[in-house]
Amino acid sequence: MGAAQAILFIRNHMSHLGLDIVPIPSRKDIEPLAGMTATKDLPVVASAIIGQADVLVTGDKKHLLKIKRGSFPFLILSPGEFLEKFLPRFLKEVY
Repeated sequence: MGAAQAILFIRNHMSHLGLDIVPIPSRKDIEPLAGMTATKDLPVVASAIIGQADVLVTGDKKHLLKIKRGSFPFLILSPGEFLEKFLPRFLKEVY
């Protein structure tokens, strides 16, 4: 399955992914993270922490993907890394 097919497959099966909507973090949630990455990305990281995310998927190669692994209680993956790591498991669970 190619990347385009995988993305279409994921879109068609979003309800099986168990996604949660996380509220926008407060300034108090963001402040302790200052300096860890670009200021514009801090709300995203804070939301992932508040929402107890397992994975943060981002295409932000300039900032977020350069954060040292293990710095947060979740994985930070590119979309391709996410599909490579989780698509096979997802396919087994759904089918």
